[in-house]
Amino acid sequence: NPTGRDEMSRSVVERIRRIPGVTMATLSGNGPVDYGVIQGEFLAEDRPVPATEAKAIMPARWVGPDFFAVTGLALVAGRTFSADTGQAELVIDAATARRVWGTLDVVGKRVRYERTGGWRTIVGVTADLRGFNDGFENAPNLYEREYSGETGHTILVRVADPTVLRDVSRAVRETHPAIRIRSAAM
Repeated sequence: NPTGRDEMSRSVVERIRRIPGVTMATLSGNGPVDYGVIQGEFLAEDRPVPATEAKAIMPARWVGPDFFAVTGLALVAGRTFSADTGQAELVIDAATARRVWGTLDVVGKRVRYERTGGWRTIVGVTADLRGFNDGFENAPNLYEREYSGETGHTILVRVADPTVLRDVSRAVRETHPAIRIRSAAM
């Protein structure tokens, strides 16, 4: 039941945020080093469309509004998603902005993944995240807004002291014992 899962996940995040020593927590479709893929073309509205279709597999992360703040992934232009962000908004990495447009001044530009697909507006540009997308060196690094029920849920937590993670684990276990917990430091 996606609705029940969404409600449970949100309640766990709210409970975690109240734990002393937790500085931030958010719900996301992916963790900072995890990604899914989008198969398609990266077609910029203001660039010529190649004569032949050239679909590729592009790394993508479906993220919550606080993903960038919690993970510490800096924005170099624009903004992140908000709670009411539409599905047609996109954040890309600086390498993609430089490769496609030759500049980081790309906020407001539009792209799509299919020749007849809907347009997405770039609202932000992140610093380059290297070493996590091996095999995708020249592919766009995409951040899409996660929507309820569409992807798996990952709870990202930033703490002032790593010992607080015991309290976080306890809060998760008390809410739902079957939730898998994994820890990674960035």
